[in-house]
Amino acid sequence: MSELVATSILQPAPDIVWREVAGEMVLLDPEGSVIMGLNGTGGRVWSLLDGRMSLQEIAKTLANEFEINAEVALEDALAFSKVLLARGLTRLAGE
Repeated sequence: MSELVATSILQPAPDIVWREVAGEMVLLDPEGSVIMGLNGTGGRVWSLLDGRMSLQEIAKTLANEFEINAEVALEDALAFSKVLLARGLTRLAGE
């Protein structure tokens, strides 16, 4: 697995299904082996993982929307994205 950096671009894995349920984003693989509920911030990150925006761009968006420090937003976006990638819920764009 490639290491994620600020310029990494992620997108949802092709078979992942997601829905918003009671204000929480729920991710599920079609085989049902991985399910993950995301809070509001996690759901916002998920919605920005479009295969075009880098993690740094996503962090800047989060910093503006949630009025947090951009460096902290980037650290959090990287950490969260590593979890999504490790669980097979995302992939690097172009792979």
